[in-house]
Amino acid sequence: MKFELHAVLTLSADLAVLSKELGAFLESLNTTLLAKEPSRTAAITQWTTHDKTLTLTITSETGLRPHNALLQVKNALGAQFGKSHHLGIRSIAVPKYTITFELDRPPQKPVTLPFAAVALDGK
Repeated sequence: MKFELHAVLTLSADLAVLSKELGAFLESLNTTLLAKEPSRTAAITQWTTHDKTLTLTITSETGLRPHNALLQVKNALGAQFGKSHHLGIRSIAVPKYTITFELDRPPQKPVTLPFAAVALDGK
């Protein structure tokens, strides 16, 4: 299974001042916090900032799910920049969360899930 989560974090201060520090911090999270065990890894594959928003893309193929990794990233951001830069997370939004997996055979009935769009490619 492959997971891809797009998240938007709204923060309490403008991120333009922190661009270099934030970039180095997010890159370090990939090797420290999000890869504690080889069997449980996730990665921040893309990130952008605009004013007070931080947009992240977190992917995973193993045991650590991106929604759990997002909460770990949120806590680490608060611990790293909270007191020193008076930075807090005001809200978290997940506009897109994609889960991809292969089926052994085609489904017998149409697949529906509440609050989700389902797409079948091939099987």
